[in-house]
Amino acid sequence: MLNLNKESAVLIIIDVQKNLFKVIKQIDNNILSGNITKLIKCINILNLPVILTEQFPRLLGHTIDPVIELLSSNQHSQKGGI
Repeated sequence: MLNLNKESAVLIIIDVQKNLFKVIKQIDNNILSGNITKLIKCINILNLPVILTEQFPRLLGHTIDPVIELLSSNQHSQKGGI
């Protein structure tokens, strides 16, 4: 059985970037953005760590504003490869 605890829990937000976000058609962008921000707010209330990654931000844009506004700069990491 999976045993989650505060000491080992972390939320990882991967590549929620402006240019990628625009092409998602399976779900309304406002709903998706709202769900992601609700999750971050819950994790922040629980005082759990959040890690954000961006893939090639110069090409794909930075993380969408509603998400980036909820995170501190020390939770942010840029990747140059997959």
